[in-house]
Amino acid sequence: MKKAFAALFAALILLTGCEAGEVQRRIVVHALGIDPAGEGYTVSYQIFTGGGGADSGPVDANEQTVITLEADGATLYDAEKNLGLETGREVFLGDVELIVVSRELAGTKLFDLLQYVGRTDIYPGVNVIYCNGRAKDVIGEKLERGAATALLLRGIVQSAVSSCTACSSRIIELSNTVLSDGGARAVPVLTLEKEGDPGEDSSVSPVKIGIYESLVISREGVAGSLSDGGVTGLRLLSCDASDIDAELDTPFGPASVNITGIKAKRRISIEDGRPALRVYIAGKYKVKSAPAKISEEELKILCEKELLRLCGAACRESAESGADFIGLGKLLRKYEPGYYSLNSGDLGGAVKTAVFYVRACLRKY
Repeated sequence: MKKAFAALFAALILLTGCEAGEVQRRIVVHALGIDPAGEGYTVSYQIFTGGGGADSGPVDANEQTVITLEADGATLYDAEKNLGLETGREVFLGDVELIVVSRELAGTKLFDLLQYVGRTDIYPGVNVIYCNGRAKDVIGEKLERGAATALLLRGIVQSAVSSCTACSSRIIELSNTVLSDGGARAVPVLTLEKEGDPGEDSSVSPVKIGIYESLVISREGVAGSLSDGGVTGLRLLSCDASDIDAELDTPFGPASVNITGIKAKRRISIEDGRPALRVYIAGKYKVKSAPAKISEEELKILCEKELLRLCGAACRESAESGADFIGLGKLLRKYEPGYYSLNSGDLGGAVKTAVFYVRACLRKY
């Protein structure tokens, strides 16, 4: 019995040593930054080195637990291989939480990017976003004491998506929409600007950071951009919004409302040889603040007009871009297969000539 226990104990020690050795031989990446470099790429890998923090809670970016490594390559795979050769360690991407791409790469190399991030070891729910400036600077910036950049940036993206000021740009959605369906997707653009003097604590830079626009991306590259209103309207037209906040201008001053429980129904048909999309939006509104003089009926009408305004911005920007980011192609393929088979080769032309009929009906929460 003692011999059996001793053998088991020895085996546990050996197995534990193997697991620790595997971790030490790996570079565990938590965020990727991708920039152009000549005909290839510079890739920044944000990694956690361990240590310097409590067992629970956020990783402290000021205790040298978060560092950024760089590697160049003619392809993204080459850059990863070169990092492994330079460090003598395997690059592990299974813990990547966010992929940040320089806006300069928003055009012709999208297909290469989606092929790379669509690999099986990267979680398909990770968001891919563009940034103004260099992705290297965004990934390497120390934004706030007590948390790593990858976690903060991911939170900013998730907050924008939740508030309907940005669209989700997860790997699986980009791949399905752009590569498989030949459609387009609105990808958030992150802006990070330093603000003034960091003061005594130079370890953390005071920055202004946020998502203020989105790029419409198709197989061919950038097809245009979307305003904040256009993005929210797109979410409404795509039946992808359930809760939004709205600021209203009334004859008596500003009002603030929350529109929730949003449900949309879509129907498409062909009228006078062009697609006609009909959208019916229903939901409830809750008044957060409003002038005392305005009536409930007036406020209801203003809420409904605001939804129509947002949808109108998306319809207009859709026609201007000629990109199918509203999903007309999928609707036509399902409900108007004859028209789709004749026009699938020039879906952009169909998008430019499409007409939209939107109706909104709200009730007070």
